[in-house]
Amino acid sequence: MSAYAYWRSVSLLLAYPGGPEVVEETDGDGNNIGSPVTLHMTGGADLTDSDGFAILPDGDWLINSGDAINSYNQYNPTTGQEISGTTIQSHTTGGALCGDSTGVDTDGTNLFFDCNFDSIVEDTMSGVFISSTLTGGTGGEDISLVAAPPITPPSVPEPASLSILGVALAGLGLLRRRTRSA
Repeated sequence: MSAYAYWRSVSLLLAYPGGPEVVEETDGDGNNIGSPVTLHMTGGADLTDSDGFAILPDGDWLINSGDAINSYNQYNPTTGQEISGTTIQSHTTGGALCGDSTGVDTDGTNLFFDCNFDSIVEDTMSGVFISSTLTGGTGGEDISLVAAPPITPPSVPEPASLSILGVALAGLGLLRRRTRSA
């Protein structure tokens, strides 16, 4: 059974095992676009068991070498061929290598890895460790970055502001009524 990754812009899904692994673009509605691209490692063997996938700023794909393996390589998106000499590994606090890594994503400047099933580590594109965030225990696998939209303040006044305005208007109304009576 083949494993497939589907993408449209930066939306990705990678399934395994069994290979050969194939990447195919979709239109976002489940319709495939173009031909599938089979992934091949250096030396010619098909990639069969990866579970981390990211599209790099230059368009190359960054994919790990096997299930939970902390070794990622770049692949040519046209040919599916591994690009020699592009191996990247994620590091924990203190610079030690992650034992297991199952997910990768990028914000265009840094790479983010699922490390040891319990942390997300951030590395610069050069592989230098920046920070680690515990995910609350073990069992985390794969990651995806989603940029949240900016927070826009509400256009409706807060209830407290409306209350103050209401009291002030009522006070002005009473003051005007008192002035007319006098």
